Amino acid sequence: MFPLHSILAIQDMASLFGPIGAVVCAVILLIAFSGGFAKGFRRVSWGGLVWLTVSLVFILVYKLTPVGVLVKNAALIGTVAYALLCVLAVLALYGVLAHYVRPKMRWVKDKVSHDDSLAEYGLEFEPEYLEYDGENDLTPYGKILEKTGYNPPSIFGRLLGGLTCMINSAMVLFGLISFVFIMFGTTRLSTGYLGPILTAPLLKICFNAALDYALDILTLGVIISISVKGYQKGFFESLRGLIVVGGGIAAVAFCFYIPFTQYAYATDGLFYFVGQLVQRSYDALISLGALAAIACRLLAGAVLATFAIIAFVLLNIFLKKCSGWVEALGITRTVDGCLSAVLYGVIGVLVCFGIWMVLGCLDYFDIVKFREALGENATLAKGLLGFTRHIFNGILPVS
Repeated sequence: MFPLHSILAIQDMASLFGPIGAVVCAVILLIAFSGGFAKGFRRVSWGGLVWLTVSLVFILVYKLTPVGVLVKNAALIGTVAYALLCVLAVLALYGVLAHYVRPKMRWVKDKVSHDDSLAEYGLEFEPEYLEYDGENDLTPYGKILEKTGYNPPSIFGRLLGGLTCMINSAMVLFGLISFVFIMFGTTRLSTGYLGPILTAPLLKICFNAALDYALDILTLGVIISISVKGYQKGFFESLRGLIVVGGGIAAVAFCFYIPFTQYAYATDGLFYFVGQLVQRSYDALISLGALAAIACRLLAGAVLATFAIIAFVLLNIFLKKCSGWVEALGITRTVDGCLSAVLYGVIGVLVCFGIWMVLGCLDYFDIVKFREALGENATLAKGLLGFTRHIFNGILPVS
């Protein structure tokens, strides 16, 4: 049996956890502020700030406007759609601000001498063309690296950068601490020897707040982290990668597959070229004997794959040029980023479903007790947990 004086000692230690944790968090936030102050607002990450903004919009609009009633009536689909709309709205604002505030580098065509370019930038350049002027002088045009927004930050920019880094660190700390509280308070640890820790007033308040909002905010954090990556990548650039990489691999595989089908014997129609290629390859490799039947098909596939690779390289050059045109204008870049954010946000929702399937499995077998612990304000978490519960009830015996 666990000694009574040990339980009392744990209760005494529990009263110190809050102040000690507060001091540790304060030190971390102070270090974050120092780093942000040194870099300035333009150069620090805005991830935590975006996460906080989306979370506040999600909670406040739901609580203070009629949108909450509409979302509640639409069940899980409405909640997920509402979360994606919140993410999209904030990322659109983020995109506009990032375009005009973030430091940028780009190559621009300028009239510059070779010596000046080499001395100032340390770069060689290829003259793209020569222009004839009235005095029969040849003026070379080259590309130089243009940098904007790389000036030393102002005092206000440094303060704002420090505050942004503090928010980033605070959101990470919030996520980690909330996860620990939730996992600690919803498992058997809460009723064991460590249970008295949750009786400390400050820790009890933190635990209740975590159950009310933290799981929603953590779920939004997963969606946001993936959506921001999508926004930074851009829809057109993502599409280019999908077409060139995915399409290129599929095309090469198809090129080696076709010669091993009945189309290798085609004498007319769309696959006439394939039939002729296999036949001529066989004639060239007939000296291999029994291996010629396979070798000719592999050779035909290699020839077709070479044409496919050349086509996709040219397509990649064209799509990259189009991507550069999209990047050139703020409005097109914002629209392109928002489209990509929606696509990646859907992927983020699917990732969240996968995570909640694991958490729902733990809840189904009473390893954790989310059902009993989640508060009324945990809208997104309760919807996802109910969805996973419905799935498990359909495939497993009801617990």
